[in-house]
Amino acid sequence: MIVMKFGGTSLGDAAKLTNAAELIEANLEKTPAVVVSAMASVTNLLIDTTKNAALGKTATVERAVGELSQKHETAAKQSLKQPDSVLQEVRHIIGSLKPLYESIGVLGEYTPRSLDLISSYGERLSSLLLANILIERGVSSEPIPTADLVITDDNFGSANVDFKVTRARVAKKVKPMLREGVTPILTGFLSGTEKGVVTTLGRNGSDYSASIVAACLKAEEVWIWSDVDGVLTADPKLIAEAKTVPELSYREAADLSYFGAKVLHPKSILPAVEGGIPIWIKNAFKPEVEGTVVKAETVRDKKPIRGITSIRNLSLVNVEGAGMVELSNVAAKVFGAVANLGINVYVISQASSEHSICFVVDKGDASKIVRVLKREFSERIMHRDIDEVSVMDGIAIVAVVGEGMIGTLGIAGRVFGTLGKSKVNVVAIAQGASELNISFIVKEEDLTKAVACLHREFGLDK
Repeated sequence: MIVMKFGGTSLGDAAKLTNAAELIEANLEKTPAVVVSAMASVTNLLIDTTKNAALGKTATVERAVGELSQKHETAAKQSLKQPDSVLQEVRHIIGSLKPLYESIGVLGEYTPRSLDLISSYGERLSSLLLANILIERGVSSEPIPTADLVITDDNFGSANVDFKVTRARVAKKVKPMLREGVTPILTGFLSGTEKGVVTTLGRNGSDYSASIVAACLKAEEVWIWSDVDGVLTADPKLIAEAKTVPELSYREAADLSYFGAKVLHPKSILPAVEGGIPIWIKNAFKPEVEGTVVKAETVRDKKPIRGITSIRNLSLVNVEGAGMVELSNVAAKVFGAVANLGINVYVISQASSEHSICFVVDKGDASKIVRVLKREFSERIMHRDIDEVSVMDGIAIVAVVGEGMIGTLGIAGRVFGTLGKSKVNVVAIAQGASELNISFIVKEEDLTKAVACLHREFGLDK
């Protein structure tokens, strides 16, 4: 059996929902268990409406709920010949959402717990629609909410899975359905505590859901359906010549995902790695295209690099001072302070002289970090052990990724030699001992030039 996962762009309207149903029907001999995201833009709408409810914007909330109803009712009417019973269920689900928004409006605030509950509504609705489209097509199917199956702690917003309990519950519920020829349509992203409180696995967590379900069912493969032909060698918005990568290792996919490739959620790889389950990224609108397979081992080719990925809208925070050389706990204090703020750090670089530490964060987090670090090191700054805590805005990360770099001489030389010839200035560099990834920081204005010259240098355009 396989697990098929459909992203929001693959379920965006009635035609796309019907297309997803056709793909499922065409692969029934593979015994698919299906995991779905919310319809395109729905989760963002639910979250934005929660924030507006807390601000007392009643009219905005009402319009948003109306938009949500219209989107799903229109999809039901256009994709089903007899939509009445489904329309009734859609209205019941959305009707239960209204009191939640009203309560938030009265309180003037929302909690992570309430936001998780509200965020889960999109998947509940999309699974209902897709299951009923399949039923009308003669395919036995059932929508399955996963709050009682994927069991987590109460870390709302990005819950941690209890795999032992989850494995037992998924197997108990889903395996009999598959044996009886019923195609389950499971809600992605959605999970729950053992006490029945709804949690979520984090944004874009439906990929993770699919991998969890696959591991629990010991599936042969995971097929992730999106609107792209697979993982590309670079961002097609930057490089028109970007090509589909036929195969990636789990480690390559993880690094590409972390550094900007949005096709595969980084967490989604973890259960698949443990189960040795290949993950296919396929285009739901061009199913004849093979796509990209992510698996434990891949065939080495002549190209040491599999892909170049990038992240923009970042800032570089630099902590610098001649007196830092003699201070043993500067790094611990810096990253302890950042961790306490709950801020993600993309890249860290420190010279062997220990004269400075720099790291990259989202642009919107930089000023907050600087304030905290200046307060943390106020005494050291006063004694000139630390000269400054500064920020450079308008930067981007570029990551060159490929297992073919491991043990291959001269790769770093080619990378930075090519950048030099193209007159791209490198602000900072980071490379782990795995040799799988060379990351560097450039000014955002040089990003396209940097990616383009490396893409050509390593033959990724061919």
